[in-house]
Amino acid sequence: MHDNKKRKVIVHLIYDLAQAGAQTVVMNYVRSMSKEDRYDVHIVLLGKENNTIYEKECKSKGYPVHYCNYCETSIPILRPIINWYNQQRAIYRTLKNLNVDVLHTHITTILPYCIFPAFLLHIKKKVHTLHSDPYAISGRFVLFGKLAFKYMNFKPICVTEAQADKAKQVYKLKNMDVVHNGIDFESYGVHETAECIRDDLGIPKDSFVIGCVGRMDKVKNHNFLLDVFAEVLKYQKNAKLLLVGDGSEKLSIEQYAKNRNIEQEVMFLGTRDDVRRIYSILDCFVLTSLSESSSIVTVEAQLFNVRCVVSTAVPESVVCRRNVFRLSLEEPVQKWASTVLAKDTNNCELNDIDSFSITGSMKKLERIYEEES
Repeated sequence: MHDNKKRKVIVHLIYDLAQAGAQTVVMNYVRSMSKEDRYDVHIVLLGKENNTIYEKECKSKGYPVHYCNYCETSIPILRPIINWYNQQRAIYRTLKNLNVDVLHTHITTILPYCIFPAFLLHIKKKVHTLHSDPYAISGRFVLFGKLAFKYMNFKPICVTEAQADKAKQVYKLKNMDVVHNGIDFESYGVHETAECIRDDLGIPKDSFVIGCVGRMDKVKNHNFLLDVFAEVLKYQKNAKLLLVGDGSEKLSIEQYAKNRNIEQEVMFLGTRDDVRRIYSILDCFVLTSLSESSSIVTVEAQLFNVRCVVSTAVPESVVCRRNVFRLSLEEPVQKWASTVLAKDTNNCELNDIDSFSITGSMKKLERIYEEES
């Protein structure tokens, strides 16, 4: 084993460790890199401890997590400026104690708060992953992105080729590295029968089960999904909809299900550490997002060969099976419902699902880490 002094200190900086796309990417990176002798991997979170499922995993497996413990000021005067300063100070104080060799930041809206701490600490290697559609980022964050990428030596990484093309236009860059959101395929085995899992969840074995995995946020467009499900119920009376995830819109989504009189057939499963079991019992995975840079959950569903019906916000690059269909949100719910219930296959060009393996992604990422700044 290498001497600890020679181990490169890698820090992943993100807002929190909720069960969401960017956070899942960070966890996949940390799980993989923690097996390497040459890296000392840390996670830095802007806020306070929330005891999420991912935080619990970090504790149990010994992955170091550091909390900046930032909280917004209650002072009304100059509040935005005070908050902006306090977030930078919290990040600076936390990073100062870690002797960072590589700072890897995640989610573009965090850039305004880590550019100057990184500069003051003389961190030479800085990497940033864009997890969102660049055109969905508001103007002021784009300005900070341009500052970070053009003048402060942050190396941008995109998660799909389509996202990279957009980022080049938005940030006026010629080159952009692409590292797919890697998944540890070997960890996706399920050793229970679908019948046992359905029984455990209280789902009749003959039910037609539709599922969606994602945070309950407006961008995930759950209300449209509920409209589609209501249409499915007209033809498939024994259908069930499983919603995995949590978020600020949960109460609103629950109320919408009640308004549609379908709440008895919708199961809100919350955040879970057994999402693989959920995928394994689905007849169809449905994702109605308004915006997606990539879609880890769509790839995960395909690992279980589940039929997928997703919005065109999900990039073509994640379509790896013949039973995956992309539909415009402009299409009526009747079209969505019929596609969910159909048994046909598509004829579009397929991508290699192995390109989403964590092994290949980590090779690309480590090469970026080792490049001279």
